[in-house]
Amino acid sequence: MRLKVLSLVVTTVAIISFALVCKAEAQWGRGRCGMGMGMGPGFFPDYFQGLNLTQDQTAKINNLHSEFFKVVASLRSDIYAKKLELNNLLLEQVPDTDKVKKKQDELSTLQAQLAQKRLQCQIEARKILTPEQIAQLPPGCSLGFGNMFGRGNRGFGGGYGLGFGRNMW
Repeated sequence: MRLKVLSLVVTTVAIISFALVCKAEAQWGRGRCGMGMGMGPGFFPDYFQGLNLTQDQTAKINNLHSEFFKVVASLRSDIYAKKLELNNLLLEQVPDTDKVKKKQDELSTLQAQLAQKRLQCQIEARKILTPEQIAQLPPGCSLGFGNMFGRGNRGFGGGYGLGFGRNMW
């Protein structure tokens, strides 16, 4: 009986948390390379300011960012859901090792897909810039496609809010 109540509470909290995160993620704007919270939909990160981008370059990079976030939105939701499922499996009094490993494999696959899409967009963004502009970028700059909750180079919307800790995505 106690385990059922605990399971119900954990599931309820997970659903509410997921709903709040989805709402919060939908409101995030573009962040700065390796800096805190996003600055809203029309913000062009500081590290692009000194590059003297042409209007064509600016439009292409903005378009690339928009397309990236359309493509990865469902992938990020799937990753979050898998993390919740994995956490629920680990909360069991005696976790089923096979189920936990399988869920971790599923999560790792989704995270790898996100990392590949992120890398692909970084490469595409660098193709838009000239070699001189690339040389002016900060070391390790992800051009706005960084890990949202990882350390540094967060790209769009990354910050220390919501209390998830490091490496959420």
